Amino acid sequence: MKRYPHAGDLLSRSSKSADCEAGPRNWLPRAVLAVAASLAFLAMASQSARAEGDPHKVKHIIIVMMENHSFDSYLGTLPYVPSGPYHQGPCAKNDHSCVDGLACTGAYGSLTCSNSNTDDNGSAVHSFHEPNYCVFPDLDHEWADSHAEANLFSPNDALMASPNNGFVIVNDATEQVDGGVESATEDETMGYYSQTDLPFYYSLASTFAI
Repeated sequence: MKRYPHAGDLLSRSSKSADCEAGPRNWLPRAVLAVAASLAFLAMASQSARAEGDPHKVKHIIIVMMENHSFDSYLGTLPYVPSGPYHQGPCAKNDHSCVDGLACTGAYGSLTCSNSNTDDNGSAVHSFHEPNYCVFPDLDHEWADSHAEANLFSPNDALMASPNNGFVIVNDATEQVDGGVESATEDETMGYYSQTDLPFYYSLASTFAI
């Protein structure tokens, strides 16, 4: 199995190892620079994403730990929940009842979603209802590979542009290697859960603003 293409553009694992072995004198300036760059980015982001309104109206803040799952994996079908408070995107700037989740059609419980990733054979793998609560093998969480999952053709630009086009190819080459003839639910990196699977999370999302 060939590793996914454009590997030369990935953040090198060997360079990370070299940084650790070089000692604190070489590591510390790079760490300080990384922190400074992160703070600068956060400062710019906070200006462009400034919330408006009366903060005294906020009564509760709930933090949901999604343990390495994306929003779409857990709550992507939120706008399709029958009698739910949300509708699907694309979302207007001030439309707070809109959720930019999965793009699906059909009855809830048998949704057909058009979101897809390209497989290593060139075919499209569409999002599907994940049949397993515990995905095994686990998805790839490595630093370099996670950037390639977000932006396959330019991983180093994943922070600024994340088309999320490399999940299937990266995991086929690393963690979830194909075992021959693929089933419709083999590429579990494309799986999502529904309200039936995660009633507590969906109840939180439907009760409080997200």
